[in-house]
Amino acid sequence: VTVGSIDGGCEGVRDVRSGKYAATVMQFPVRMADLGVAAVTDFARHGKKPSGFTDTGTQLITDKPVPGLASRDTAWGLRHCWG
Repeated sequence: VTVGSIDGGCEGVRDVRSGKYAATVMQFPVRMADLGVAAVTDFARHGKKPSGFTDTGTQLITDKPVPGLASRDTAWGLRHCWG
């Protein structure tokens, strides 16, 4: 059984580094907030509602990469994690 997590906070990245999890998918809350504020501003100014899917960005973090699946290692994750 392979166990992973979704969040990408510093604790989760450290758990990947220690071997507790095989991988985590980092999310970027500041980017999410920036996009949300931009959407609200666009609606307030121009009446334009967001539609469809908004890609807020994610990054797979693992020290055991799988061919064909883009990922970064835990050293990168620890430099870019939050919390």
